Amino acid sequence: MKAAVICPKTFMPKMEHLIPEFDTIHFEFLLYDEYEEVADIVKNRQRQFDGLLFSGLISYYIAKDYLDADTLYEILPRYEGEVMSVLLKSSLLGYNVERVSFDTYSRKTVQEALREVGIFKELDEIIGMKEAYDDYQSNRMIYHFHRNAFLEKRADVCVTTHNEVARLLEKDGIPCIKSERTYETVRSAVRRLEQRYLDVHNTPKDIAVLCLKMPEEKSIGNLANYEYQYLVDRMKVMEQVYLFAQQIEAAVVEGSNRNVYLFTTKKVLVEVTKHYTNLLFLEQLKNKIFCRIAVGIGYGSTMFEAKQNALSAIQYSVQYDRSVIFIAYGEGKTAGPIETNKSKAATTLLAEEKLEEISADSGVSMRYLLKIKGMMEAYKKDTFTSKELAEYCGVSVRNMDRVIEKLMSSGYACISGMRNQAETGRPSRILIFYL
Repeated sequence: MKAAVICPKTFMPKMEHLIPEFDTIHFEFLLYDEYEEVADIVKNRQRQFDGLLFSGLISYYIAKDYLDADTLYEILPRYEGEVMSVLLKSSLLGYNVERVSFDTYSRKTVQEALREVGIFKELDEIIGMKEAYDDYQSNRMIYHFHRNAFLEKRADVCVTTHNEVARLLEKDGIPCIKSERTYETVRSAVRRLEQRYLDVHNTPKDIAVLCLKMPEEKSIGNLANYEYQYLVDRMKVMEQVYLFAQQIEAAVVEGSNRNVYLFTTKKVLVEVTKHYTNLLFLEQLKNKIFCRIAVGIGYGSTMFEAKQNALSAIQYSVQYDRSVIFIAYGEGKTAGPIETNKSKAATTLLAEEKLEEISADSGVSMRYLLKIKGMMEAYKKDTFTSKELAEYCGVSVRNMDRVIEKLMSSGYACISGMRNQAETGRPSRILIFYL
């Protein structure tokens, strides 16, 4: 595979450090000094590569109108881990981490990173600016935002993701920390790009088999306690597996050696999981079970071939001490590890943009999505009845049912059970939401 990395020169050292890990990919850097140059780079060079890796959202938004329909690309997302890193740097440099101004990251992302270090702030207390990514001339606006926050003594140090903004702030003598991508963020993006390339170039193998396994934990001292915990966790896992099987239209087979198989098609699996970034059952089980889950995905032109490839992939997954996914395409081609729960962001978009994507996909307004998401966070759960949601959102049950039907038909909700509200009358549906 030949991949182009579209980035400023400052990004090269981090990428060069990781290149030796990907011996099946030949990388070439397409560098720019100004964002305006990205459009010409993409127009003139994209056909020379199997895939493009954009180092940021602004460069992608400039290029998106010039991307050919069949061009494979990946964008480096912004994760909570980067905020944690700059908070640590701020603390080591002697700054008060409660008085930091941010751009690019949503206030929600910053709030969650602060909570991880024991600082609890309301969203309106966070000094943050989320710029418009389609406006590459916004550097001046971002610069003035940070400058004003510092001069007004609201912030002791400024955190920016933009080289030009960092240069302007340093020129003014304003304390500034440039937020950098983490190595794992870059690795994950490269793996996703490689997976998409392999998907395209293995199109005849349209049968998909997922092999799930809960490996034995050798470090557990009390075998009886572990076996009990394993049985409890397996029940939770199988409940989510059958719900997930509905989403991907899969047949479930419980095999030997603690293996569970899901038989489906490659097309459905890729579409529903959004290229493996949203395996819903893993998200639902996060922090709810003791055991880890190894996942191997195999593709083949027959069920036997796909299953054998899935078994090959699972051998890689079980070697990790956390839940990861590997994909085997046959002929020695594998991709992974993939981790769907490294960040609360489920896509390359920030949290608010994910809801906007769901809104566009399902036809449900942002007002309803924000209400449902708020209820999920307030009650720390993801299952509700129509009546509970209607009361929380301040609408009739009939209106809420219409919203739910749209989310269900788009794959963002499904029925997880039934509840009897009284001795007489029809039972109510219990719905699980994937927002």
